[in-house]
Amino acid sequence: MMKLSKLGMRDIILISAVLISGCIMIQGCYRNTAAVPYIQSNLYEGREFSSLSVHPNGEELFFVEIDRKQGLHTRMFHYNLKNGSLQYYNLPDADYIYWDVKISPSGKYIIMTRTPRLGTVEDAEIAIMKSDGTDFKVLKLSHGLKHDPIMSNDDNKVAYWRGYLRPSHSKTLANEFDIWEVDLKTGTDRLFSAPFKFFESGQMQYLHGDGEILAQAYGPEKEAQNMNHYGKLYNKSNVYKFSRREINVPAPILTEVSYASHPVADRAGNIYFKGYNPSAFLFKKTSQGKIRQWEMTYPFANITSSTVTLDGGHTWRLSIRSNRLCHNMEA
Repeated sequence: MMKLSKLGMRDIILISAVLISGCIMIQGCYRNTAAVPYIQSNLYEGREFSSLSVHPNGEELFFVEIDRKQGLHTRMFHYNLKNGSLQYYNLPDADYIYWDVKISPSGKYIIMTRTPRLGTVEDAEIAIMKSDGTDFKVLKLSHGLKHDPIMSNDDNKVAYWRGYLRPSHSKTLANEFDIWEVDLKTGTDRLFSAPFKFFESGQMQYLHGDGEILAQAYGPEKEAQNMNHYGKLYNKSNVYKFSRREINVPAPILTEVSYASHPVADRAGNIYFKGYNPSAFLFKKTSQGKIRQWEMTYPFANITSSTVTLDGGHTWRLSIRSNRLCHNMEA
């Protein structure tokens, strides 16, 4: 049985001050920023963090540490904000690298992507376990590049991006990304909406009712020859809302702010996202359609992972450039 392991002094020294040094005020990621735990690592030693996810209770964070110095070693951490404890999961199969870790909306499961150390990205697998580290299993899916899996609100389905490798002489690694969905009860694996073949893809989330998915994506094949005009038309937004079995590629949303990306939503229908204007990078679009921004007082533009509590009271952003965990509270 897999279990959570507490960190000893050796681990604390090895991972540099990963959420151990106590509660530190990050001096201005954004206004209305609370005192928060601080992730800091020595990038010169090849350590970084990714895949930030928050439990629906708002008191537990999950993230992955990447140690490139030791041959791309990864560890999945669980941090309890209430009591300050930091633990890691003893994941099976040391020959695998784990990515894209997320807690399910119910808080009962953790879903992740893993790839074999000696394989390729097309050997990626999606695995699920209970949040206490038990009942680990790998989903039986078709071979291919897969990433950013998410669980539905009822825990019965898993959606994920699937793409294809391009020839070795190509400028990019992969393209033709679409959202696929597997029914955990029947094992049926099919397209969520009919193929749009995006050039790039990113984090996503089931919306209330599980009939729609909020996702980051760029460049549908239909607009491949017209991307400059397409980008200007939608203010460079990389955020879409997909409906199950949708036939026509939807238009990007959150076009009120340039370069919208990294969307997350709460149960009330508010959407939090990264964007750009001269004074802010973090925005919220309310369910009534109003745009709110947090005034930037720290250069925190390079957000690589983001999450929000279901009540919308707390948002979390992780920057790989500074390895800072930023916590925003509603005013």
